Amino acid sequence: MNARHTLLILLALATVALLAFIGLALDPQMRNDLERWTAVPENTHVDATRQRTAQPLAPLPATESSQIAQPESAVSPNLLARLPLRPSLVATTYESSDTPSSTSAEASTWKRSELVANSAALMVGDDEMLPLEGMQLHAKIDGFRARVLLDLYFYNDNYSTLEGRLKLRLPEGATPFYLAFGQTEWEDEVLPKDHPIWRSREKVRSARTNPEDLLASRTETWIGPKEAKMVSRKKAAFAFRETVRREIDPAILQWAGPGMFSAAVYPIEPEQVHHIVVGYDVDLITLGDTLELRIDVPQDVPAALVDVNVAKLPAVAVTTQPAALGDTVDNHVFYRFEDVSGKALLVHQKVEGNVLLDGSDSAGSFFAAHLTPDIPASEEIPSSPRAVFVVDTSLSSNPDRFNVYLALLEAVLTNNRDSLQEFAVVFVDVEARWYADGFLANTKENVDALIVAANTLALEGATDVGLALREATSPRWYKSQNEQAWDVFFLSDASATWGEDDPHALAAILASGNAGPVFSYKSGLGGSDDALLAQLARQSGGALFSVTGSSEVAAASRAHRSRPWQLVDVTLSGGSDLLLSGAPRQLYPGQELVLVGRGRPDAEASAKFVLRRPGVETSSVLEAKFAHRMTSEMAPRVYGSVALSQLESLQRATGDVSEAYARHFRVTGPSASLLMLESEDDYLSYGIVPEDDTLVVTSESATARLRTAVAQIGESLGDPKARFLGWIGEMKGTEGLGFAPSEAFLGVLAAMPKSAFAAPERDLVGTTQLRSKLSQDLREKLASRTFSGDDLDDEAERRFAQNGADDGIKALSSLVEEHPGDSTILRDVGFRALEWGRGEQAYHLFKRVASARPWEPQTYHALALTLAELGHNDLALAYFEVGLAGQWDGRFGEFSTIMAIDYARFLNQVDASTLSAPEFAAQRRKEVTAGLELDEAGLLVTMTWNTDGTDVDLHVVEPGGEECFYSHPKTAMGGSMTRDVTQGYGPEMYVLPKTKAGKYLIKAKYYSSDSTRLTTRTKVAVTVYRNWGKSNETVERQVVKLESTGEVQEISSFEVK
Repeated sequence: MNARHTLLILLALATVALLAFIGLALDPQMRNDLERWTAVPENTHVDATRQRTAQPLAPLPATESSQIAQPESAVSPNLLARLPLRPSLVATTYESSDTPSSTSAEASTWKRSELVANSAALMVGDDEMLPLEGMQLHAKIDGFRARVLLDLYFYNDNYSTLEGRLKLRLPEGATPFYLAFGQTEWEDEVLPKDHPIWRSREKVRSARTNPEDLLASRTETWIGPKEAKMVSRKKAAFAFRETVRREIDPAILQWAGPGMFSAAVYPIEPEQVHHIVVGYDVDLITLGDTLELRIDVPQDVPAALVDVNVAKLPAVAVTTQPAALGDTVDNHVFYRFEDVSGKALLVHQKVEGNVLLDGSDSAGSFFAAHLTPDIPASEEIPSSPRAVFVVDTSLSSNPDRFNVYLALLEAVLTNNRDSLQEFAVVFVDVEARWYADGFLANTKENVDALIVAANTLALEGATDVGLALREATSPRWYKSQNEQAWDVFFLSDASATWGEDDPHALAAILASGNAGPVFSYKSGLGGSDDALLAQLARQSGGALFSVTGSSEVAAASRAHRSRPWQLVDVTLSGGSDLLLSGAPRQLYPGQELVLVGRGRPDAEASAKFVLRRPGVETSSVLEAKFAHRMTSEMAPRVYGSVALSQLESLQRATGDVSEAYARHFRVTGPSASLLMLESEDDYLSYGIVPEDDTLVVTSESATARLRTAVAQIGESLGDPKARFLGWIGEMKGTEGLGFAPSEAFLGVLAAMPKSAFAAPERDLVGTTQLRSKLSQDLREKLASRTFSGDDLDDEAERRFAQNGADDGIKALSSLVEEHPGDSTILRDVGFRALEWGRGEQAYHLFKRVASARPWEPQTYHALALTLAELGHNDLALAYFEVGLAGQWDGRFGEFSTIMAIDYARFLNQVDASTLSAPEFAAQRRKEVTAGLELDEAGLLVTMTWNTDGTDVDLHVVEPGGEECFYSHPKTAMGGSMTRDVTQGYGPEMYVLPKTKAGKYLIKAKYYSSDSTRLTTRTKVAVTVYRNWGKSNETVERQVVKLESTGEVQEISSFEVK
């Protein structure tokens, strides 16, 4: 062989190696991330009479879909493993043993990423957190219910006293009932394993888990511990904020969205280990005949210990993963697991038959039963020939849920191909993107292309459930009328973090368009709004199915084809006030139920379900017997949680009873929070007095109150006017708020048309839809939830500059998705949306703040100005009146004056014909302007900000250099500044009646921040009016971030000729 031949061979080998390397290195999905797919799928049915308003996601050409191998069977057990992997999953998922292989006979729950339940972060700034040095978790299992106690130990490695915010991610359906906080004797950040800070095996085994017993078992290692009380949620939030301002020791645990709870604690003393205890109850997950408690332990906890106490059921085997031998004592099995940081522990009970728990508290006897009635299966009915799939692509789907959704999407399409002939798919976060503008034929090629395309999408942003339902019922591209309704498969956690959040208003959307039954799925991954999913199913005649692992996908994909039974009644001998969790109206074979009620059911009692086939008058009685029964202290809280969930769904008519139930059964959620103050006198100072909640619970059965509530407000559920009037009534009845609207205004509200209260809507239509358009760094941070506010601020600014407001807002909305209950973030994003001309988005954000914090009037000001700019004049007038009807705290400065000035401007400029009460508006114009010394101004500047406990000063430099600010509030030119606001939000205002030639400079100075936080994301929103009140008025809005105390930011400068 000559040298030339050798060289050619070497070159050929090198080329082959290079091509192989490229083929292995490149993610097949990244090769398929196209700006737009132009191939038309086969058999596409499009209604061409309706103009397309946004570019859809078209499927990939069939030739490209072959890059991913497809199995011969309909659905493979390891479906998720063969789906195209998202790059972020490689680094964030647990070991593959969490997902069963194709040969595994054991069912298991879904694979989790590192975003696990029981995660806890004690934030002491926007991005700073204190290290979690240790966690001891104690789980007590009674049948299908578990009580979990988290003992968390944090070390303050700073030299200052701080306020912290404990952010908890809890398992699906968890309901916190206990919070305690204090210091320990330990002053080192390292907690040795043998230190007595851990409770011994003996103490854990002998300890009771009732709230009144928890403190006593921990006093030896605590200094000055305090326990929280259950308090009305709004009273709790107000009392906590005011108490921190006085530098007294409070703490509060409140609901921050499905699966998320936030606990604010103060003071966190420097160089001390602090001990926080949180208790919650949760149902075990059902996997066939196995009840599973999954205990996730966060990663990177230096010391982690888990104790498990299982009350044995007769003839029921208990196993654990990892396998462990427990100690049996008095019919309980005890396990201890050490060094478990970053691990998932599983406790399994093989339970054949239904389980009933009973117990009592001061309000009487209660029971809770977990049962799967043997509902007769009938011949399957065909699917609707058409279906619309809603697929959630928000941040909460990243990364775990999205794989589940794709598994279900493919399985439903594949396993129902005999009758489901056509499908359409809409991907939803804060915007909606259709996969194609029309229904596609349900072929293997089209489904394969869909799965490939779906795996190129970015998973970010908040969740707009209202938008999803509007598109599912009335697609923007569909205009045909009177056609057969299609099935809707709603693949989302339904946590409405964006847009409309009223469940009745959301469910009312289903009454329009062509949507038929809505089918949804519970994955058990946590964070889902199961109450809303159940309501959508109930209202549409659909169902909510449980799919807790990949082994259940195949059966779940056809479950909707079983002909349902209508539930007529349910009885249980010895029980009363019976309620089913989720209040289902239809039952399907294999459906899992939780039945609760009062009393102690008879020893041999069985639940009897009266069922009826749709369209059939005769009924059948189905009996469900209980194979296991035990007395449990958890039974009353199961009843309380189920009852409260249904009472809160009718809050306008059940508010007083809902709060009493929440306090008595210690259920943290929309009605009540856990609040800890220094002394009884502090509670009394905020009107928090002992309530006779036991009497209310005893005398007001949940079923009776629900019937009364439905009779009172049933027809007005989902009506925005009724909701607004109900809110006004709540405001009037809130002690300490000083809200006193005039009778004339209340009369005007009552007379306004329903349409006046409809929320302004404008759909976002962005261009950042593909994963490849996000940087690798941002993709990883989104998947692992390690992004900061600054990361998303920078990304939003970049997108706004390149693509416009909708793309920028989508980037910021991930902050809302991750922190749905954080008013600071809601204000922040709302200000930015307003600055970028998206007042429709800002409206919903401000509205959420107003609902959660009604004592802060700046939000009503923001709502009024937003609505006025959008032309929703009746509702704008209403919010102006609300802002002027309260006796607000003096720390808000001259709020009423500033509100009146803007109201006068609105009344002067509004077209009277656009108001439903022009006479009232004319009278109010006279009254409001009479107290003002201002009709017009050459320059008017207002400033507000988004963080409490913060002092920001407005400065205006006039021509000649004279500077107007808080210590020099009046200038020779005639400029004046309102009173300095030093404790948060503002507003502050500068007015110059007549401008003179020269340069004007507007600045904001960050004088001081909240001293109990290391850093705070303070944003100032500044509005500059030139020629205010005149025909040539101009408006400029800017939002500016202030980084550090003492900083001065230039807002605007201009020159008057």
